[in-house]
Amino acid sequence: MLGTARFSDPCGSHFIWHILNGIMLGWMIHVCTRHMLATAPQWR
Repeated sequence: MLGTARFSDPCGSHFIWHILNGIMLGWMIHVCTRHMLATAPQWR
């Protein structure tokens, strides 16, 4: 699907790839942070 779009419009699909990577990176940081806070030892 994106492979065929790459040949017809390389800049468009490459831009979408960077947007997708940014969204996924932000989501993974959010999930990892929540997981670390939820499983951290509560010393206070």
